Amino acid sequence: MSVLGDVLDSLNSMSMLQLLAAFLACIGYAFAQGGLPGPRGRNVACAVAVMGAAGFAVESAEWMHAAVLLAAAVAGLGVFVAVVWITSSMLGFGRSGLQLSRDTAPAEAAPEPGPAQAQSARSSERAHAI
Repeated sequence: MSVLGDVLDSLNSMSMLQLLAAFLACIGYAFAQGGLPGPRGRNVACAVAVMGAAGFAVESAEWMHAAVLLAAAVAGLGVFVAVVWITSSMLGFGRSGLQLSRDTAPAEAAPEPGPAQAQSARSSERAHAI
């Protein structure tokens, strides 16, 4: 059997604890890379991802197979993010589209002059004409 076949066969022999550790590693990685949590939340998510990855590797029968599976999961998340980014850019949901909508918003109209201001404007026009 090939090495890749051995790695894929190790998926069938995973325990529930290993699956939980893999889930925590992937979710922690996604939150650590995303903008949803604040800086402190990203640090916590990074720690959860590292501990989940370490737990997954420790619980695996072959730690090298676990490392390959974790690398494939990170690469899969990267491909997913790239596809979403390209799709949103093609549909016009990129950051530049949001900035354009703010820049092209109509400016507030200047308040119309009251009767006293209109009369003083007319008298100043007469003074300039004389």
